[in-house]
Amino acid sequence: MSEVTPIEVYPNPSDASIFIKNIPAGVNLELIDLQGKIIWETRVENKTTSLEIASFKNLAKGIYFVKVKNGNSISTHKIVRI
Repeated sequence: MSEVTPIEVYPNPSDASIFIKNIPAGVNLELIDLQGKIIWETRVENKTTSLEIASFKNLAKGIYFVKVKNGNSISTHKIVRI
């Protein structure tokens, strides 16, 4: 049985791009603000070691969430834009 590597979102806090690491295939990713508005989203079809969200540096300072949807499983990662 293979071990699942947890998804990482870094750096946190950040004043530039953020990266999402260890993304399995078939995952939907969303970047959401505190009001629940989806700022950015994508679907990852193939397993990916790292994905950059370069537009994070253009957002207002504050708290955001990266939501990871994989089938029926959902995880949320808080990230701070400084």
